Amino acid sequence: MHRRCSWIACAALVCGSVTAGAGGPTSLELLGETAIRADSLGGSVPLGGLSGLTLEDRSGTYLALSDDRSENGPARFYRLKITLPAGEHGNPVVVVEGATTLLAQGGKPFPRRGLDPEGIALGRERIYVSSEGEAKVGQAPFVQEFDLQGRFLRELPLPKRYLPQAGAARGVRDNLGFESLALSPDGRYLFSGAENGLLQESPASAPGVASLSRLLRWDLERGGAPAEFLYRVEAVSLTPPAPTDLIVNGLVELIALDRERLLALERQWVPGVGVEVKLYAVSLAGLADAAEVDAPASLALPTAHKTLLLDFADLGLPLDNFEGMAFGPPLADGRRPLFIVSDDNFNPDLQKTYVLA
Repeated sequence: MHRRCSWIACAALVCGSVTAGAGGPTSLELLGETAIRADSLGGSVPLGGLSGLTLEDRSGTYLALSDDRSENGPARFYRLKITLPAGEHGNPVVVVEGATTLLAQGGKPFPRRGLDPEGIALGRERIYVSSEGEAKVGQAPFVQEFDLQGRFLRELPLPKRYLPQAGAARGVRDNLGFESLALSPDGRYLFSGAENGLLQESPASAPGVASLSRLLRWDLERGGAPAEFLYRVEAVSLTPPAPTDLIVNGLVELIALDRERLLALERQWVPGVGVEVKLYAVSLAGLADAAEVDAPASLALPTAHKTLLLDFADLGLPLDNFEGMAFGPPLADGRRPLFIVSDDNFNPDLQKTYVLA
């Protein structure tokens, strides 16, 4: 998602007791932050727009997806080497190792504005990428599978309710589609979620108004359409200075702990006020599959259970457009570093790309 903000950071937090089989993070401690230069790779294509992050291997290499719509360069993901200093407390060290172009079906790079890449997840020799599409011109969102060289393999099935329709208020909202993407640790389940509710189902998040969205869970082993679970995106917490200002609070990233438990990142933007970022623990346990349900708001169906883990305002850092996050390999004491990256919107005069640890 493109937002005009003041600056961007990539930071890392360390989480206590993070395992797939036991309740998720029990504590969070800020370690440090590092800025990445837009010219880190040289050449004419800037590094920027980091909107998704996934761990590639236990040596500390990550794939970071740019949300470039093939405008500043071809749609692509970067390989980043992220390490913590000796003692594992301090600013992370980030080395940009290269970029890989995503190739559309047919083997050529995606055309200009042919997608809006936002989420990335890595499985067994497979990369999954989500695109918000561009609803205002009828471009559908998608979740596609690629090989490690960025070559298209297939598109995952997507229910029709998410597709924009000409002349009808249906589908994902423009710029509020599939920001998030996550794979369960066993590689079987792939998750995504609409940043806000669908046009035909819920209002967008606004001051005092929550948005009823959906989480999708594909079973990659069995195949077929995804299961769907209702998810409440929090209301915008502040009133903008002008009623016409663009405001948003949205689901921008997920980490899957298992088939029912996730971490969810919500990011709010209010012009003239700034950014709020909050991290939630999410549970789908006992929640019915809503794939066959239309107009869920009128039925007052239960939504995913959410617990606030961290309000980023408590970190004491200037906040911006954080959109990607991934766990790193375990530290010596068993804790897991959590790396969070920001999207600089290719706006070098006002913004940078940061990694937060």
